[in-house]
Amino acid sequence: MAAASGGGAGGGPGGPWGAGAGRALQTAMRAASGALEMDSAGRPREAYVEYLKSIAFIAQALQEEAAGTDGSDGVAPDTPKMLKLAEQCLERVKSIAAALGTAQAKPAAQEQSGGPAPLPRHRRVFSDEGGKLSPFLPPEIFQKLQIAEAQSARKELTPLEEASLQNQKLKAAYEARVARLNPSQALQKTSLTLSLQRQMMENLVIAKAREETLQRKMEERRLRLQEAANRRFSSSVALTPEEQEQRALYAAILEYEQDHDWPRQWKARLKRSPADLSLVSGLFSSLLRLLSLTLLAFEGLNTAAGKDQCLACLEEAFFPPLWAPLLALYRSVHRPREAALARSMERHRHAGPADMGLSSRLFPPAPGRSAYSSAVEALRLIPLETCPRRKLECIVRALRGICECAEEYCGARDGRTPASAAIGADDLLPILSYVVLQTGLPQLLSECAALEEFIHEGYLIGEEGYCLTSLQSALSYLESLQ
Repeated sequence: MAAASGGGAGGGPGGPWGAGAGRALQTAMRAASGALEMDSAGRPREAYVEYLKSIAFIAQALQEEAAGTDGSDGVAPDTPKMLKLAEQCLERVKSIAAALGTAQAKPAAQEQSGGPAPLPRHRRVFSDEGGKLSPFLPPEIFQKLQIAEAQSARKELTPLEEASLQNQKLKAAYEARVARLNPSQALQKTSLTLSLQRQMMENLVIAKAREETLQRKMEERRLRLQEAANRRFSSSVALTPEEQEQRALYAAILEYEQDHDWPRQWKARLKRSPADLSLVSGLFSSLLRLLSLTLLAFEGLNTAAGKDQCLACLEEAFFPPLWAPLLALYRSVHRPREAALARSMERHRHAGPADMGLSSRLFPPAPGRSAYSSAVEALRLIPLETCPRRKLECIVRALRGICECAEEYCGARDGRTPASAAIGADDLLPILSYVVLQTGLPQLLSECAALEEFIHEGYLIGEEGYCLTSLQSALSYLESLQ
């Protein structure tokens, strides 16, 4: 009803109705359904207006569809349904208009007769077929037909489901015809009832036979695909559990290819042009778009944590064999910078916290105790990891460790827990520079450069991005330190 009560009938796909190319029928059915509700609730004038809006919308949608066909023959699959719906709405409009016109003329006649006129048992209007009486379907039966149409358009139905819908339509048509019979036509009613039962039974028998045939074909297809998988993994010795799993997976892939075109299309392209390397990159791009399909199929993964885990699984599969040669490439590019950083680390390897500009309150209170050792160990784990996300986690742990150690040192000197953060941005760079100096790893410079390029862009605007930028600033500072 929201669509029907929104105002004028114009607008088409981009107008106030908001109906896209594939949703015009659904929008029209919702509008007609709202009019039916008003009609059934005894609000004829409001229903009259809504029926007219439905007809106007259908006419506008069909006009735009015809204008957009570029002169081609034929109509859209939903056009006959739209026309049928418009015809039914128009019949009801005629009936309501006749009733409203009669209601305005009745008061004077009732005053003369002294009582109300009896209401007609059935609503009838003149059709265009030579003035013959042709009733519009009662609202409740009309609504049943529309529900059946909506259900049939929603998904691909099995033969038994199709038969059930056909029987619902037959029953609705039967009730409409029975409603038009006079009490004296009992014999005709009996004939209609027997005909309905015979047709419904025939529909179910035919559907059951089609269902059995379909199941038999599906079983034959499954056996045929299983035989193909057996030939692929045939062996003179017993299959290992891993080979059995591969055989089952291969059979499932063959069955998937029977119902989807894109794997066969890619196979045909690769067969036609085996030397075209661009096809390989295109195929892998299609495969890696698993991720969007996965999030659609499993809505529970469509969260920040779920997406992170999906990306982590992709990294775990792809980066371990790639990171070593990738890092070697980055180290060759940044060799001069790494050499400068290595010289600085060697020159200042015995520097203490005070030499790096740290305040005394940020020193360990116990003499001889190593400062910020947890952060140093976290950074030393970076070269041991092979996935960008895990390397980034090491950097985040290092900075968190710096903050925890600083709070511990300040609390031990003051004898209390700091009410606010122990360090600010001005303190973080000297501490982090001291921590990096203690690692003795100049290759961290190339590691960070590769991380900046290959981590997901979503990380760059959060805590991970801040930690990575801070580490890069400390490395640049140490590189230039004299």
